[in-house]
Amino acid sequence: MSITKEIEDQMLKLIKADMVHVLAMGENLGSVAAQYKITLEALYKANPNLRMLDPRKLRAGLKIKIPESSMGHAGKLQGKTLDEMIGVAANEFGINAKLFKELMRQETTNFNPKAVSPVGAVGLTQLMPGRVKELGISDPTDPAQSICGGAALLEDYMGRARNVLASNNEQELEFVALLMYNGGPTRVSTWLKNPSVALPSETQNYAVKIFERMGRAIPERFKSLQEQG
Repeated sequence: MSITKEIEDQMLKLIKADMVHVLAMGENLGSVAAQYKITLEALYKANPNLRMLDPRKLRAGLKIKIPESSMGHAGKLQGKTLDEMIGVAANEFGINAKLFKELMRQETTNFNPKAVSPVGAVGLTQLMPGRVKELGISDPTDPAQSICGGAALLEDYMGRARNVLASNNEQELEFVALLMYNGGPTRVSTWLKNPSVALPSETQNYAVKIFERMGRAIPERFKSLQEQG
Protein backbone atom coordinates (compact mmCIF):
# COMPACT_ATOMS: atom_id res chain seq x y z
CA MET A 1 0.00 0.00 0.00
CA SER A 2 1.45 3.36 -0.98
CA ILE A 3 1.96 6.04 1.65
CA THR A 4 -0.54 8.90 1.47
CA LYS A 5 0.60 12.46 0.84
CA GLU A 6 -0.73 13.51 4.28
CA ILE A 7 1.31 10.87 6.09
CA GLU A 8 4.38 11.67 4.01
CA ASP A 9 4.06 15.36 4.93
CA GLN A 10 3.69 14.47 8.61
CA MET A 11 6.79 12.28 8.44
CA LEU A 12 8.82 15.10 6.89
CA LYS A 13 7.64 17.50 9.61
CA LEU A 14 8.56 14.97 12.28
CA ILE A 15 12.01 14.43 10.78
CA LYS A 16 12.53 18.19 10.56
CA ALA A 17 11.51 18.65 14.20
CA ASP A 18 13.94 15.95 15.29
CA MET A 19 16.75 17.47 13.24
CA VAL A 20 16.20 20.91 14.71
CA HIS A 21 16.07 19.52 18.26
CA VAL A 22 19.25 17.49 17.79
CA LEU A 23 21.10 20.48 16.36
CA ALA A 24 19.91 22.66 19.22
CA MET A 25 21.19 20.18 21.78
CA GLY A 26 24.62 20.10 20.10
CA GLU A 27 24.24 16.45 19.16
CA ASN A 28 24.90 14.49 15.97
CA LEU A 29 22.32 14.40 13.18
CA GLY A 30 23.40 10.82 12.57
CA SER A 31 21.20 9.78 15.50
CA VAL A 32 18.13 11.05 13.63
CA ALA A 33 19.22 9.31 10.44
CA ALA A 34 19.59 6.04 12.35
CA GLN A 35 16.10 6.37 13.88
CA TYR A 36 14.49 6.75 10.46
CA LYS A 37 16.87 4.34 8.69
CA ILE A 38 17.81 6.91 6.06
CA THR A 39 21.02 8.71 5.06
CA LEU A 40 22.15 12.11 6.27
CA GLU A 41 21.91 13.34 2.69
CA ALA A 42 18.23 12.36 2.65
CA LEU A 43 17.70 14.28 5.89
CA TYR A 44 19.20 17.41 4.38
CA LYS A 45 17.12 16.91 1.25
CA ALA A 46 13.99 16.89 3.43
CA ASN A 47 14.92 20.37 4.62
CA PRO A 48 17.76 22.04 2.67
CA ASN A 49 17.66 25.15 4.88
CA LEU A 50 18.79 23.07 7.85
CA ARG A 51 22.43 23.52 6.79
CA MET A 52 22.06 27.25 7.51
CA LEU A 53 20.50 26.97 10.98
CA ASP A 54 22.52 28.33 13.90
CA PRO A 55 22.52 25.74 16.73
CA ARG A 56 23.18 28.48 19.30
CA LYS A 57 19.99 30.32 18.38
CA LEU A 58 17.99 27.10 18.27
CA ARG A 59 19.28 26.07 21.69
CA ALA A 60 17.93 29.25 23.25
CA GLY A 61 14.39 28.37 22.14
CA LEU A 62 14.40 24.68 23.07
CA LYS A 63 15.59 24.63 26.66
CA ILE A 64 13.51 22.48 28.95
CA LYS A 65 11.85 24.28 31.82
CA ILE A 66 13.91 22.96 34.71
CA PRO A 67 14.72 25.11 37.75
CA GLU A 68 18.30 26.37 37.90
CA SER A 69 18.56 24.86 41.36
CA SER A 70 18.04 21.28 40.10
CA MET A 71 21.67 20.33 40.65
CA GLY A 72 21.44 21.79 44.14
CA HIS A 73 19.64 18.58 45.10
CA ALA A 74 22.70 16.50 44.21
CA GLY A 75 24.37 17.36 47.51
CA LYS A 76 21.52 15.62 49.35
CA LEU A 77 22.36 12.39 47.54
CA GLN A 78 26.07 12.19 48.26
CA GLY A 79 27.17 9.31 50.50
CA LYS A 80 23.93 7.36 50.08
CA THR A 81 23.23 3.97 48.52
CA LEU A 82 21.72 3.81 45.03
CA ASP A 83 18.23 3.06 46.35
CA GLU A 84 18.51 5.88 48.88
CA MET A 85 19.60 8.32 46.16
CA ILE A 86 16.71 7.29 43.96
CA GLY A 87 14.28 7.74 46.86
CA VAL A 88 15.57 11.21 47.72
CA ALA A 89 15.54 12.35 44.07
CA ALA A 90 12.06 10.94 43.51
CA ASN A 91 10.81 12.83 46.54
CA GLU A 92 12.52 16.08 45.53
CA PHE A 93 11.20 16.00 41.96
CA GLY A 94 7.81 14.41 42.64
CA ILE A 95 8.25 11.27 40.55
CA ASN A 96 7.65 7.57 41.20
CA ALA A 97 10.81 6.03 42.71
CA LYS A 98 10.16 2.51 41.40
CA LEU A 99 9.45 3.81 37.90
CA PHE A 100 12.64 5.88 37.99
CA LYS A 101 14.74 2.92 39.09
CA GLU A 102 13.33 0.78 36.28
CA LEU A 103 14.11 3.59 33.83
CA MET A 104 17.75 3.44 34.93
CA ARG A 105 17.74 -0.36 34.70
CA GLN A 106 16.55 0.01 31.10
CA GLU A 107 19.18 2.64 30.34
CA THR A 108 22.28 0.90 31.70
CA THR A 109 23.67 -2.56 32.34
CA ASN A 110 23.97 -3.34 36.06
CA PHE A 111 23.46 0.34 36.94
CA ASN A 112 26.90 1.29 35.65
CA PRO A 113 27.50 5.01 36.40
CA LYS A 114 30.25 5.18 33.76
CA ALA A 115 28.18 3.65 30.96
CA VAL A 116 28.50 5.35 27.57
CA SER A 117 26.14 4.51 24.72
CA PRO A 118 27.14 4.27 21.03
CA VAL A 119 25.56 7.71 20.45
CA GLY A 120 27.36 9.34 23.39
CA ALA A 121 24.77 9.21 26.19
CA VAL A 122 26.51 8.97 29.58
CA GLY A 123 25.87 7.77 33.12
CA LEU A 124 23.12 6.07 35.09
CA THR A 125 20.37 8.04 33.35
CA GLN A 126 22.14 8.15 29.94
CA LEU A 127 22.16 11.89 29.35
CA MET A 128 23.34 13.28 26.02
CA PRO A 129 26.05 15.99 26.06
CA GLY A 130 23.57 18.74 25.25
CA ARG A 131 21.34 17.76 28.15
CA VAL A 132 24.33 17.52 30.49
CA LYS A 133 25.26 21.10 29.69
CA GLU A 134 21.66 22.31 29.86
CA LEU A 135 21.15 20.76 33.29
CA GLY A 136 24.34 22.24 34.70
CA ILE A 137 25.94 18.83 35.30
CA SER A 138 29.70 18.98 35.75
CA ASP A 139 30.28 15.21 35.79
CA PRO A 140 27.63 12.96 34.17
CA THR A 141 29.38 9.85 35.56
CA ASP A 142 28.74 11.08 39.11
CA PRO A 143 25.71 9.04 40.28
CA ALA A 144 24.23 11.90 42.32
CA GLN A 145 24.35 14.39 39.44
CA SER A 146 23.14 11.86 36.88
CA ILE A 147 20.22 10.82 39.07
CA CYS A 148 19.22 14.44 39.71
CA GLY A 149 19.43 15.21 36.00
CA GLY A 150 17.38 12.20 35.00
CA ALA A 151 14.80 12.89 37.71
CA ALA A 152 14.49 16.51 36.56
CA LEU A 153 13.95 15.37 32.97
CA LEU A 154 11.33 12.80 33.96
CA GLU A 155 9.50 15.44 36.00
CA ASP A 156 9.58 17.79 32.99
CA TYR A 157 8.25 15.08 30.68
CA MET A 158 5.43 14.28 33.12
CA GLY A 159 4.35 17.91 32.82
CA ARG A 160 4.58 17.82 29.04
CA ALA A 161 2.56 14.59 28.96
CA ARG A 162 -0.13 16.21 31.10
CA ASN A 163 -0.39 19.12 28.67
CA VAL A 164 -0.51 16.96 25.54
CA LEU A 165 -2.93 14.36 26.92
CA ALA A 166 -5.05 16.87 28.86
CA SER A 167 -5.27 14.10 31.45
CA ASN A 168 -4.41 13.51 35.09
CA ASN A 169 -4.32 9.71 34.77
CA GLU A 170 -1.01 8.89 36.46
CA GLN A 171 -0.50 5.64 34.56
CA GLU A 172 -0.94 7.36 31.20
CA LEU A 173 1.27 10.28 32.17
CA GLU A 174 4.09 8.04 33.34
CA PHE A 175 3.86 5.87 30.24
CA VAL A 176 4.09 8.90 27.93
CA ALA A 177 6.90 10.40 30.02
CA LEU A 178 8.88 7.19 29.44
CA LEU A 179 8.20 7.40 25.71
CA MET A 180 9.50 10.98 25.76
CA TYR A 181 12.58 10.03 27.75
CA ASN A 182 13.59 7.59 25.04
CA GLY A 183 12.16 9.13 21.89
CA GLY A 184 12.21 12.83 22.69
CA PRO A 185 9.25 15.08 23.56
CA THR A 186 8.86 16.50 20.04
CA ARG A 187 8.55 13.13 18.35
CA VAL A 188 6.18 11.70 20.97
CA SER A 189 3.98 14.81 21.07
CA THR A 190 3.66 14.70 17.28
CA TRP A 191 2.74 11.01 17.40
CA LEU A 192 0.09 11.63 20.06
CA LYS A 193 -1.52 14.25 17.83
CA ASN A 194 -1.24 12.09 14.72
CA PRO A 195 -0.88 8.34 15.46
CA SER A 196 -0.52 7.62 11.73
CA VAL A 197 3.12 8.75 12.15
CA ALA A 198 4.63 5.70 13.85
CA LEU A 199 7.04 5.79 16.78
CA PRO A 200 10.36 3.93 16.44
CA SER A 201 10.03 0.37 17.77
CA GLU A 202 12.82 1.05 20.28
CA THR A 203 10.76 3.83 21.86
CA GLN A 204 7.60 1.71 21.94
CA ASN A 205 9.38 -1.23 23.56
CA TYR A 206 11.18 1.04 26.05
CA ALA A 207 8.02 2.11 27.88
CA VAL A 208 6.29 -1.25 27.48
CA LYS A 209 9.22 -3.21 28.98
CA ILE A 210 9.46 -0.90 31.99
CA PHE A 211 5.75 -1.20 32.71
CA GLU A 212 5.85 -4.98 32.29
CA ARG A 213 8.80 -5.33 34.69
CA MET A 214 6.83 -3.32 37.23
CA GLY A 215 3.84 -5.64 36.79
CA ARG A 216 1.73 -2.77 35.50
CA ALA A 217 -0.96 -3.01 32.86
CA ILE A 218 -0.31 -0.90 29.76
CA PRO A 219 -2.83 2.00 29.70
CA GLU A 220 -5.77 1.09 27.46
CA ARG A 221 -5.14 3.87 24.94
CA PHE A 222 -1.59 2.55 24.39
CA LYS A 223 -2.36 -1.19 24.24
CA SER A 224 -1.55 -1.23 20.52
CA LEU A 225 2.12 -0.56 21.33
CA GLN A 226 2.28 -3.70 23.44
CA GLU A 227 0.66 -5.71 20.66
CA GLN A 228 3.11 -4.35 18.09
CA GLY A 229 6.06 -5.20 20.33
